[in-house]
Parts: sequence; structure tokens; C-alpha cells
Amino acid sequence: MSSKIKQEKWDIRATKKLFQESLKKGLEDEKKQIKLPEHTVKIDELDRELTLDRINNLT
Repeated sequence: MSSKIKQEKWDIRATKKLFQESLKKGLEDEKKQIKLPEHTVKIDELDRELTLDRINNLT
């Protein structure tokens, strides 16, 4: 019975450690984001058809 309790404690510690590592990694990823100039429009913010029209006009 004691081995089961030890195993559960270990699992909780391992889970906590993994959670903390993922939080740290998330913060590092946020810092790595590219900062674009003010008037830059991200493609995700545009409509699909408008984006295709702009691409076709460039080529």
C-alpha cells in the first residue's frame, strides 16, 4: 500500500514539474515573436478573397 502512495506522490511531482516547464517555455515563445511595424497587416486578419486578390495583383 505504501508503494501506491509513493507512486501517486511521484506522479503529482512529475506533473507539477512538467506544468512549470511548459509555462516557462510558453513565456520564452512569447518573447521570440517577431515585432512587425505598426501598419503591417497580418494575413490572418484579412479575408481569404481579399488576400488572393492582393497576391494575384502582385504577380
